[in-house]
Amino acid sequence: MNRGAVLGVIAAVAALVIGAIAAYQWQANQTPPKPVPTAAPPAPQAAAPTPAPAPAAPPPAAAAPVNPSFDVVRVSPSGEAVMAGRADPGAEVTVLDGDKPFATVTADPRGEWVLTPDKPLTPGNHELGLAAKSPQDGTVRKSEGVVVVAVPESNKNLAGEPSQGSQSLAVLVPRQGEGPAKALQVPGNAAAGGRTIFIDTIQYDGAGHLSIGGRAPASGRVLLYLDNKPEGDTRADQKGDWSVKPKDAVPAGQYTLRADLVGQDGKVASRVTLQFRRAEVPAELASNQFLVVQSGDSLWRIARRTLGQGPMFTEIYQANRSDIADPNLIFPGQVVTLPPG
Repeated sequence: MNRGAVLGVIAAVAALVIGAIAAYQWQANQTPPKPVPTAAPPAPQAAAPTPAPAPAAPPPAAAAPVNPSFDVVRVSPSGEAVMAGRADPGAEVTVLDGDKPFATVTADPRGEWVLTPDKPLTPGNHELGLAAKSPQDGTVRKSEGVVVVAVPESNKNLAGEPSQGSQSLAVLVPRQGEGPAKALQVPGNAAAGGRTIFIDTIQYDGAGHLSIGGRAPASGRVLLYLDNKPEGDTRADQKGDWSVKPKDAVPAGQYTLRADLVGQDGKVASRVTLQFRRAEVPAELASNQFLVVQSGDSLWRIARRTLGQGPMFTEIYQANRSDIADPNLIFPGQVVTLPPG
């Protein structure tokens, strides 16, 4: 203790001593007061019972782990890409090109991730998947779907024909080949003249039962017509996907399919119309499925979406040898037979 502190303590003690002496002298010179009767002490009261401690709240349940997924994939004609999706919060998300790592990003605390890869995708077909590493236990989970991307060669379209400004194609398909495909980017959509509704897929079975899918603004109301006959009234989901399966089968023939996006005022806000042919199905192919080729389709993409593996396009080619002379050249409106299985 320093000198100042010592002096401070001494001064305080001295003040207490002087005060005590003065009090004693004052009391000695005074007449002592008469004693005051002391009141009886209050009766002791029973102590209030101690409340039982409240049970501890259970710890919050840990969020169930989720498989990583794609929400957005945009690819320029030169291969530069922007991707976004979801995973476990804090997970290390790796985009795989085939089975090779392509780019890595970390999901934010909400489980969202956005990625702009440093290198572009090369011209040709790519199959992009996701692998997410958990920050808690290091478990790696893969995406349930993959994105099929087709990047055109310079100054060519996806069919290899001379073209200026051709766009890339990106389609989200189930990894196991089950469930609907979702077009994330289709050539020509950027120049749709303000149109906000699209028809992406038209499929039918041997009996002529249709399955039609497309895109529209989230929660948008979609009315579907076949040769001006109402065939469906549905709404796009929160991701903008819609699908309709008309109740009645359609016989072989040429049809006009129309989809209207209807606003809250009941008026048509956007419309898409296209022609398609429902082909006559031979008896030996009655168990097969059929698909009407859309803009940007390729046999590889169709095989990946319907058969589960892009290289199985050779089976589709063999099943359509009489109609497809070159497996690299198919055209919108063409009917493709899908082999069983």
